[in-house]
Amino acid sequence: MRYSYREFAKMTHTTLRTLRYYESVGLIVPTLCHDKKYIEDHYFVVMQTIQLLKRAGYTLAQIKHILHDKNIEDQIIMQKDLLNIQLTNTKVMLSLIEEMQKDKDMDIYEIYKKFLQIQNRKNLQLQFETPDGLKTRI
Repeated sequence: MRYSYREFAKMTHTTLRTLRYYESVGLIVPTLCHDKKYIEDHYFVVMQTIQLLKRAGYTLAQIKHILHDKNIEDQIIMQKDLLNIQLTNTKVMLSLIEEMQKDKDMDIYEIYKKFLQIQNRKNLQLQFETPDGLKTRI
């Protein structure tokens, strides 16, 4: 199925300008039908991946490189891995806040030390939950 730029922008919660920019840098390649550009439905996964990688701090050039030659299954697996990392980071921050609430006398060094301990523990859990890891997929 294919969608007009306006429909696709609305469905992906983005702007026409963004879609046109993504087209100009080669992240999205529209189809042409009766002199109108349309975006195929497989680009929904591509847009999700782009948005997720942007939130993870990747540049559009890096994202283009990552997406090059990736099929939809690989992109979904990559999204899952990135979401697990983001979830882990959120859990780390929540745990740190809980620790700070328990011990209001912590100095900045103790807070940082506690943060690293929690982060290492969560990263180990994540590593064992997803043994292939993100790096092998990117």
